[in-house]
Amino acid sequence: MIKKLAYNTFLILIVLSFFSCSKKENKFDNPIFSFFHELNDKNVDSFMKSYYSEKPDYVLSQYRIVLNQLKNSDITITDYNHYEGEKINIDGDTKNIFIISHDQEIITSVKVEDKKVKYLLSINKGKELIGWL
Repeated sequence: MIKKLAYNTFLILIVLSFFSCSKKENKFDNPIFSFFHELNDKNVDSFMKSYYSEKPDYVLSQYRIVLNQLKNSDITITDYNHYEGEKINIDGDTKNIFIISHDQEIITSVKVEDKKVKYLLSINKGKELIGWL
């Protein structure tokens, strides 16, 4: 009886340890949420190396500034068409462009391509968007 109880307890502990060790990783369908989840799980430099490996160093130096601002901060992410404050003017398709702000102040605008936050900084001439960095 004691052997059977010890054996059952042992099996229960093995099963419980298996479930506690198999941590389920969050998978997000929205590339913006996936971006911020990955950013907040890593330090900025390792995040940039994995997420923006194709970008040149002069772009990464600018991205580092923005990513440090965004990491673990209280921000609001709004689709370009739904943002109610003053924003840059975009001639053309505004699909997949998001404005990231804090206390109604725009930190940056980002563009999603291929299910990834591809561009973290917009290039503006006055209030007109002329490109992406």
